[in-house]
Amino acid sequence: MRFSGLIILMGLFFTMGCVTSLSMQNGPFALNKGEHEVFASGGWTGHSQVLTTSYAAGEDLWQQAQGEKQLSEEEFRNLLDAGLGWLLFFPGFNAEFAYRTGLPNFGWPKWDVGVRTDGQVLKYDLRMQFFEDGAQWKHAAALNVGHGVHMGIVNETLSYVSLTDFTRHDLDMQLSYGLRYDEYFEFYANPRFLVSYVDAESKLPADLMAKMPESLQEYDPSQFFQDVWLTYVGGGLGIRGGYKYAFVFAEASLLWLTFQPEVFGETRDLSGLALTPRIGLMARF
Repeated sequence: MRFSGLIILMGLFFTMGCVTSLSMQNGPFALNKGEHEVFASGGWTGHSQVLTTSYAAGEDLWQQAQGEKQLSEEEFRNLLDAGLGWLLFFPGFNAEFAYRTGLPNFGWPKWDVGVRTDGQVLKYDLRMQFFEDGAQWKHAAALNVGHGVHMGIVNETLSYVSLTDFTRHDLDMQLSYGLRYDEYFEFYANPRFLVSYVDAESKLPADLMAKMPESLQEYDPSQFFQDVWLTYVGGGLGIRGGYKYAFVFAEASLLWLTFQPEVFGETRDLSGLALTPRIGLMARF
């Protein structure tokens, strides 16, 4: 592998992102048929990979700047890891809008459906409440299963230059337990598992690539991008306060991301913690 090739392809990676929507906005209390909720929220997402990879690469760059050593291939890979960490998991703010509506029971006690988007990811989910008890103070439990489609995983220039088509899908599962006091207050905790698959499909047919000289195959930009799985495991806490029709809510999730992409034939570990606090408004009618 040549460093020049890595530098070029690292530049191509600048516009790709792997951050997905990690908001919850769902306690265990499903809506009845004819009830609706509308959400507007803002949140921040940060990943520990940005810090851990930057620290390792920073040490190597400092020693080189002091003339103590030249970067080895492995140290250059560490530098690439840091670049990918910043580019894929750059900390930032996002706004999100969501809508939920109750469904007829059809033999199930209570369930509803919802959809939410931040402009980059469209997610829809089904919440199935299977337990509820209490009068003024109620507690309940529900299972939430959702699917997400990424609409802007890369920009079109990167797809064109790398000769690669990208798609990404998320499967999101949450088990929610919460408490509600009358129409004023709600608290919920959601253990969560999210698995995501990124499909990177070369635009060049395999039989055409096989006929190309090896000297050209070495510089095929699509080899930089491989199909990859990402998994998030963890949970979140949420709180909601208001009266009947209007509520303020806040939540925070902490999840462990397992992400081990293959870069030029070598598996790199970009796993780490993801923290996602969020605050917003909700209207019920």
